[in-house]
Amino acid sequence: MKIYFRTTKLQKQCSENRTMVKEFGQKMSGKLQQRLMKREAADSLEDMSHLPPARCHELENRGGVFSVALYSSR
Repeated sequence: MKIYFRTTKLQKQCSENRTMVKEFGQKMSGKLQQRLMKREAADSLEDMSHLPPARCHELENRGGVFSVALYSSR
């Protein structure tokens, strides 16, 4: 499954561990890395049906593009 980033800055923050920890903190970086690895390993969303829900939803006006939450707003 292909992962796209809105900006090159965000792509750098999500692909370089040191930058990720500096920007998001250790705990959030761990969750982000976990979600990215799961997405990269999957060929489709169906491949991930056995995993715990990650609050994934399709974006309006962007058919076939999904968003995944990293944290709970509670």
